[in-house]
Amino acid sequence: MKFINVRELSSKTTKILNEDIKEGKKVIVTKRGKPIAFIIPFEEKLFWLKILLDEASNLLKSSKISEEEALKLLEELREKIYGKNSD
Repeated sequence: MKFINVRELSSKTTKILNEDIKEGKKVIVTKRGKPIAFIIPFEEKLFWLKILLDEASNLLKSSKISEEEALKLLEELREKIYGKNSD
């Protein structure tokens, strides 16, 4: 994993994308020493899925919707992905 600051990202974006990301490296972008972004190769789909599900979890918690409403949304998503009768 590589750490770069915002200024370095700004001046070396093409190099970072063509070398580091293409080689499969993950890059954490920092601003004033604190992480603000995470760049990973797009091919790592399972990793992305885990991140997106974690973010969805955070959004559901902060939205203050009921468990029933959350389950309904998740069921609609399941049907959209796998079809209505995927049991």
